[in-house]
Amino acid sequence: MSPLAIQGPKAEELTAKVFGDVVRDIKFFRYKKLQFLDQKFVVARSGWSKQGGVEIYVEDTKSGLELYDLLFEEGKEFNVKPGCPHLIERIEGALLSLSLIHI
Repeated sequence: MSPLAIQGPKAEELTAKVFGDVVRDIKFFRYKKLQFLDQKFVVARSGWSKQGGVEIYVEDTKSGLELYDLLFEEGKEFNVKPGCPHLIERIEGALLSLSLIHI
């Protein structure tokens, strides 16, 4: 399972273009299984940034790549770019992660 995060102020709008307006009904820390091509994806709002966003959990490479390509195609009007988590923004937004190692 691989998470694909769509983050930023236009995340919901882009995700709704691909999965439909039902995305707008997903509440924070909730998910829905939504259809894309021949597969259902878990689409969640888990809060990886203070800007809001959506996470899509991908099970296989083929449909994951097709979804990724479509998101970039549909996201051209939003100037979509690849990214990664921004640690300083997460700290400023009080979205802290804690990893514990117990030996």
